[in-house]
Amino acid sequence: YQRRVHGGQQVAGRHLMFRTSEGILYKETDHREVAFYLALGADADSPLHSAVAPFYGVQHISGADLLKAKISCTEGGDPTSPIVGRRNGNGDGDSGSDYASRILSTFIPKKERAYPFVALKDVTHGMAKPCVMDIKMGRRQFDRNAPLSKVLSKERKTRRSTSRNLFFRICGLKVYQAPTNDFYSMDKRDAERLSKYEALGTMQRFFDNGMGLRSDMLEAVLTQLRQLQGIFESQKYWRFITSSLLLVYDACCNCVEKPHVQVCMIDFAHAEAAVGHQDYEYLYGIQNLIKVLECTLNGTEYDPPVTPRTADIPQLIYSPLFSF
Repeated sequence: YQRRVHGGQQVAGRHLMFRTSEGILYKETDHREVAFYLALGADADSPLHSAVAPFYGVQHISGADLLKAKISCTEGGDPTSPIVGRRNGNGDGDSGSDYASRILSTFIPKKERAYPFVALKDVTHGMAKPCVMDIKMGRRQFDRNAPLSKVLSKERKTRRSTSRNLFFRICGLKVYQAPTNDFYSMDKRDAERLSKYEALGTMQRFFDNGMGLRSDMLEAVLTQLRQLQGIFESQKYWRFITSSLLLVYDACCNCVEKPHVQVCMIDFAHAEAAVGHQDYEYLYGIQNLIKVLECTLNGTEYDPPVTPRTADIPQLIYSPLFSF
């Protein structure tokens, strides 16, 4: 999540991020997330490698180099959505390099200092018109060390959103609209207010370029989601809390070309050992997401969501405040 700045003040987001023309995404490092990447890297046989962006290590970058870098900034809780400055609905706004320089100069004031960033593959690299949706997976959005105040706050948010019933919620999106040659965006605040049926409509809009449903992209995303479902039906090493899933496709691909699509897991600061148990919350989220997209593709009504089996509930409940 990018630090978005207005008048020199941070108004949203948690992490400063930028991406390079070489296809690398740099993000302010979190030692817990780095620990996950290192552990995953040590397990060469893990099936999760196919669903996680490649990790290039921790890079120390000087403040001076950061200010000189030719970069694009991310916006709105979506760590890979390329923008050109801050654009309004008419496409007006600052240039990406100027906007990036202002952000970096605000938060990286010491040019002689080296700053640690985690370096990841930019999954939108090479896409001409990347469309991105950020989806928060699972229902519980707090870890075992969270104070009671945070537990209550996160549970209130869960109960107001589709996380409660669908085990996922949309956190933001950006989709190319061919008639206007511009992007439609939805930020985190608006996305979290979506009801279940509004979320279904939003899913359809994400795959609609303004001239019709991109069923080729939707089918390609479904293929990767089914592969991810297979991984979570067997993997018992990790449980992912407050983790997100990115759905990415290039709107410039036509129906003749092979769809340029990526389904990618992100945000692992709260990943924890599963101790031999499946991550049912993430699995239920994937299953419901697949059902929603299948209904979007087929033009059918959405069936009741996948809900926990009685035998699974002890694996899901962490707090006595958390009920089904």
